[in-house]
Formats: sequence, C-alpha cells, structure tokens
Amino acid sequence: MKASWDSLRLVLAIVDGNGLSGAAKKLGVHHATVLRQLDTLEHQTGVVLFNRKYSGYTATVQGMALANKARKIELDVEQAYLKLAGEDLRISGTIRIATSDFLSQAFLTKALLHLSQSYPEINTEINVSSQFASLGRRDADVALRAISKKPAGLKGKQLATLKYGVYVHKSMILDASDLNKLKWIIDDETMIQSQLHKWMYALIAKPTITLRANSTMVKYSAVKQGIGASLLPRLLGDADDDLICIRSQDTWSLDIWFLSHSDLYNMQRVKALETALFKTMLQ
Repeated sequence: MKASWDSLRLVLAIVDGNGLSGAAKKLGVHHATVLRQLDTLEHQTGVVLFNRKYSGYTATVQGMALANKARKIELDVEQAYLKLAGEDLRISGTIRIATSDFLSQAFLTKALLHLSQSYPEINTEINVSSQFASLGRRDADVALRAISKKPAGLKGKQLATLKYGVYVHKSMILDASDLNKLKWIIDDETMIQSQLHKWMYALIAKPTITLRANSTMVKYSAVKQGIGASLLPRLLGDADDDLICIRSQDTWSLDIWFLSHSDLYNMQRVKALETALFKTMLQ
C-alpha cells in the first residue's frame, strides 16, 4: 500500500486525541468514520497500529512511529507556511489575535479602532481564551497576554505592566480584616499554574472557595455582586467605586506582551497592530 498524508494524519489524530472520539473532533468527522478508516489502514498494511482496550486505544510501536513521522511532516509544513506568510509585506489582510477577555476590553478593541482608521484594509479575528494559543501551530498570528515571563522562541514587545490587588464589594469591608472568613472567587483548574493562582495560595493556604472561573471579567462581575473576594487587575478594580482593595503588593504584577512567531513578527500588518497597541497603552 502506498502511504498517504491522510493515513499519517489519521494515526496522529488518534494518538493526540487519546482515542477515536478525540481524533474525530480534531479531524471534524464522526468517530465511526475514524474507526472505519483505521480498520481499512490496518487491513491494507497488515500491521496493528493500535491496541484496542476497554480503557482506550494505545499505539503500538509501529503506530507511534507513524504518528511521529506525521508530526514531523506537519511541523515542516507549518514552518513553510510561516516563512511564506512572513514574506507578505502588504498592510492589508487578516490578523488572528489570541488574548483574554480583560485585555480585549481594556486595550485591544481601542487599538483596533485606531488600526482600522489608519489601515482600513486590515481585518482582525479575536480568539478570547485563558489558554495560551500555540503561535507556532498557527492557532493565532499574534497574542496579547499578561504574563510573568516571555515564552522562549517568540518575538514581541512589552507594552505595559498590570498590578493586582485583592478586591471585595464595599458592603463586605467589615468582614475583610480576616481573610480566612471571606469567600473566594478564584481561577478554575485550567489556570492552576498561573501566577495569580500561586499568589492566591501564598496569601491564604485554605481559602473557602465559592466560585471558580477562567475569566477575569466573570470574577470581576462576581466581586461586584458581593459574591466574594478575588485577585483582580488594579486598573479594573480601582476604577469601580463599588469595590475596595483590601490587599496589594508591589510584587503582584504581570507584564503585558504583544507576541508573535519570529517569522511573522516583521509583517507590515503585524507591526501596524503593535504600533496601535503601544499608542493605546500610552493614553
């Protein structure tokens, strides 16, 4: 049988997706289609690529070898597209931006207004998520993130610094002297490695948790409703007369970075967006 990219991609999707359902989601097909294609591939090659178990599918040595080969090809193709895209010198086209809900509302949309006025042929797509997009895999072209350290392998510019504090609704101020008596609104488990999560548990080892969320704006809204206390950007909390900052430290700060893959960073439309963001931060 002559190997095809579709066959390699199928095996890689099953490995990365931890089974048929995950592979089906990655490939955009029904899991029955994945099973049928795998059965056909194994029949044509005469090689068992996955061990079927009640707990799931485990790649055999041969299956993992094919998956690794597919991963290398996929990476080579992605790198080729990145280099090609980086040679696009037009101040037009689409920029896909990954960012958080707070940064989008506080800075990005204002910058996009300036960008559209100066360069009407640039259009943008915003992916709001707490998860850091893979710029190397083209999940996004650029990212705007509040982080403690710039990721290796990416180029960009530090635009500003966000300071953080613990906030409660003003109606809770009499109860705020003892942190152990407060109910807390914290990041959900997808953010367990975040700097905010670490600050939170350094402040209070065993908080009484009333709400978990992966959104700064949801946490802010919950604090404003008097549901509990939370770590919030001071830029957001200090601007709201209903909120009181009960704890703040100079070390509670994150840097706002505009980031891109090195092959895309010098694209004219990417540089135009960076300039618009930098001007917005200075206002």
